Amino acid sequence: MDAQKLLSSMCVSCPTHHEPVHRELTSSSGLVAGLVILPSLVRTSFAIDRPIHSSIVVLAVCGACIIGLDRTRALKDTKSHRHRYGPIPLEDANDRLTSGNGSIHGEEGVGKQSPLSSLRRLRLVFLILVGALCTRVEVLHQVVRGVQCTRGSYYPFLPFLLAVYDFAIVRRHRQGQKPDEEQDATSFQAIFARLSRHRYMLVFSTLLLGLCSSLELSATAPLSSTYVCASTLPAFSLVPVYQLLGLFLDALILILVFHILDLSSDSQQSNVNAHRIIGWALLLPAVIWTAVGAVICFANPDDRRWILYPERIYLWGLFNLTLAICVTVLFALSVASRSRLVSFSFLVIFTLTGLAALTSDWGQHVQVLGFSDKLKFVFVTTVFVAGILYAVVEMSAENRSRSSTRNTSGVPGWFLYSIAGLLIFRVLFGKPYLGQPSSHPIDILIGRAHSQHDLWKKQASSSKSLSDAVAVYRQRYHRNPPPHFDIWYDYATSRSSIVIDDYDNIHNDLLPYWSLSPAEIRQRTWEIIANPWSDAGGVHVRAGSLEISANMPGTHRWMVDGVTHIMENFVEWLPDMDLAFNLNDEARVTVPFEVLEPLKEASSRTALSEKLGVAGFSQERSPGWALIPEQPITDSRFQQRSFQRTFHEFGAVGCPPSSRARKERLWNVKDLCTTCAAPHSLGHFLSNWTLSASVCHQPDLADLHGVNLSPAAYKGSHELMPMFSQSKPAGYNDILYPSAWNYMDKVKYAPSPEFPDPPFSEKENTLFWRGATSEGVSPGSGAWKGMTRQRLVHLTNNVTTPQLILLPQPRTNKPSYTLLTPTNVAALLNSSVHLVDGIARCGGRDCPDQVKEFGGGAPRSDFQHHWHYRYLVDADGAGFSGRFLPFLQSGSVPFKTALFREWYEGRLTAWRHFVPLDLRLHGLWSTLAYFAGVDGGIIEGRVGKWEAKAKEAEDIAENGRKWANTVLRKEDMEIYFFRLLLEWGRLTDDRRDELGFSV
Repeated sequence: MDAQKLLSSMCVSCPTHHEPVHRELTSSSGLVAGLVILPSLVRTSFAIDRPIHSSIVVLAVCGACIIGLDRTRALKDTKSHRHRYGPIPLEDANDRLTSGNGSIHGEEGVGKQSPLSSLRRLRLVFLILVGALCTRVEVLHQVVRGVQCTRGSYYPFLPFLLAVYDFAIVRRHRQGQKPDEEQDATSFQAIFARLSRHRYMLVFSTLLLGLCSSLELSATAPLSSTYVCASTLPAFSLVPVYQLLGLFLDALILILVFHILDLSSDSQQSNVNAHRIIGWALLLPAVIWTAVGAVICFANPDDRRWILYPERIYLWGLFNLTLAICVTVLFALSVASRSRLVSFSFLVIFTLTGLAALTSDWGQHVQVLGFSDKLKFVFVTTVFVAGILYAVVEMSAENRSRSSTRNTSGVPGWFLYSIAGLLIFRVLFGKPYLGQPSSHPIDILIGRAHSQHDLWKKQASSSKSLSDAVAVYRQRYHRNPPPHFDIWYDYATSRSSIVIDDYDNIHNDLLPYWSLSPAEIRQRTWEIIANPWSDAGGVHVRAGSLEISANMPGTHRWMVDGVTHIMENFVEWLPDMDLAFNLNDEARVTVPFEVLEPLKEASSRTALSEKLGVAGFSQERSPGWALIPEQPITDSRFQQRSFQRTFHEFGAVGCPPSSRARKERLWNVKDLCTTCAAPHSLGHFLSNWTLSASVCHQPDLADLHGVNLSPAAYKGSHELMPMFSQSKPAGYNDILYPSAWNYMDKVKYAPSPEFPDPPFSEKENTLFWRGATSEGVSPGSGAWKGMTRQRLVHLTNNVTTPQLILLPQPRTNKPSYTLLTPTNVAALLNSSVHLVDGIARCGGRDCPDQVKEFGGGAPRSDFQHHWHYRYLVDADGAGFSGRFLPFLQSGSVPFKTALFREWYEGRLTAWRHFVPLDLRLHGLWSTLAYFAGVDGGIIEGRVGKWEAKAKEAEDIAENGRKWANTVLRKEDMEIYFFRLLLEWGRLTDDRRDELGFSV
């Protein structure tokens, strides 16, 4: 459609009438309510994952709603009461005189424009607005894509930009003599009047407001996460430029919208339908971007697939976000129709920044001292003063006459009272949940760990006889023990196992499978083994002997050979059965919570049999296990998700629908989610290792681990498939077994004269790690920036943001959270953390990008060289880390961070046998500072001095060594696996409800 015809169709005559006061209050209240709701909604919306797609929908819906409401005349009463003066150039403005009531007087024909000239001007404004909105969508896309490199917020300066524009283009210099009321006023009133009418006062007040609001937001901003913002890549400098460009575009969009509204209120342009024009200005960018996107989607199969089959969580998030934005925009348009440009921006920005600061105050779980409390108080007070000063200037009759030819409303009085109340509330109550600790949290955590370990040890080995073990089994698991339990008991006790009673991991892993019939379990096992695409190795137990399935891939033969090597020690007691072992590092089975919970509840309600039970397995079990065909089958219940995000489709589906992991998408990876870490943390330090494994309260983990971002080999299923895996994240339904990696000593603790394990006091007081980029694949999407290993290397070598560390105060040496520059951190604490073997598992631009950031990698060193250092970091690879057990057996202290859990989960106690680290790694430096000590003289006046807690560290190292040699021996792996397979043998027996050992 021709632009001139389109604009002509939007122009109608509008009658005038007076608008009720209550409508103004309703519109303003609705706008403020929308501004309160929107930030939290945007912060957790799945719709932001696709900013361009979401922007198209939002623009289209908002534009359609505005046009539709205008056609139904729902906006009619706001159109004709546009008592304001718009951005008319000074040369036009000087031709007009303003009376007190806002009527326009002047010589005939002066300042008037012909309808044709006005339409041309309106068409230009319309086209610029459409172009600005189109550009703004792409700027938003770039900022979201590189959000980890954003530099705070520039939006507090939006009113200042608009005030500068207002001063330079719209407002006229004061002419003539003083107003009559000033001549009769007192000296104080005259001074106050002159101050409020000063030509620069509006600009000054908005500048002061912007500066102080910006500093206040910085003082209360969330801590930066460890997500990588590489200073070697263009995003580091480009994203802040995009932020500034977005600010100027928003200012331009507001100016153009208000210009259109001004034209509709001008008595000479009463035929202009502003709302319809604005509606079309929102619709056209959506149409343009749809056309552009159609070309891109047609060329890209992945985009085509996503458009045809969008994710349900995205659609629901988009619906909620679109609804909230659309309602807020309608209220904003209603308020804008009666407000001045700067007043409107002041109301919007002040609400957003004040709310952000207050939310940050109450959302932080560690007090941030980048700014002192006194300085924060100054910021809050100055913001209050600047807000009041601005309001006084805007409400000045003289300023109204200078900025408007009609009666206009500035900042509502009720809003000023709200500002005052909000700021007073912030000054009095705006404190973080946790202030500075009175004692070091690690002291508390180490004390807790001792009592927790003693309690676990007592309940895990309470049985002193077979009859005791049977009684405890029945009490814990509400079933009789499986057949051959007496043989297992003799096997365990003869190998000096102290863990007799606590096998909750086995019970929890197998509980869901009780919902399947034995025949169904056997059928699904056959499906896995018979299809090589499933990446599983089959082991057949027949008449006390073992056989490996013929279709075993040669690359993973060692793994299944190791499994059979463990099983050979007790296979004579196992019933005939087939077992499917996962050949991939990643776990495979996640059943949605809504499906799994009823199955587990039904299994748990199985009544304890009053019968003594049948002691032996059924005879002739082998016919129940179908033969593996020579010709592989092709049907599979697994889905290929390699190189793709898996968190929301697989990682979080085991959580309740009301959990944060299911409801929230924390796309802003720049900010540390302290509320995600708080349930399992004490300040910076991980306090509950078991709870930290649950993703249900941690939606940010979607971007902080390779298995969630882009796994190398991921084939998952939402059905209960009997897959035995070496490790798994919490919420997965794989069945854990002891890994052959450690049993076969693929990596082992073996000090030598060349690489000794010296006494702890002689080890280098340094944090040490060497590893490869094997956690996941980064195929060109930038997924490596969130992977644990890359974040670890970046944090210790390349980090560009200040780090918050719990350090001693300069004079008292009491612990205090202190913000230090990366240079100061490097001066205080020693670390040697590097990648080896170059950059692997990458594609596209991600390979050279990582080389730029990390270099070519350090040379590979002998594994036994680790014992030279006191503190050894252990981090997940594509699955569990095979180095953790040797680290425990050494005389060094393992610092462990992991999403994956193994068969021995629960046997080790964090802070007694190893030092736990949150996956976010935000507490790494504080933890190292506690054990390694700090010398405050390096940073004089900011940090005190702590002696290294060598005794505490040595105790953890020694406790870990002794306990690993007690409960994590190869004999313990055999005992666990033996009991697991006895339980599995009963579970797959057609007479399983009758089977059970009893004494």
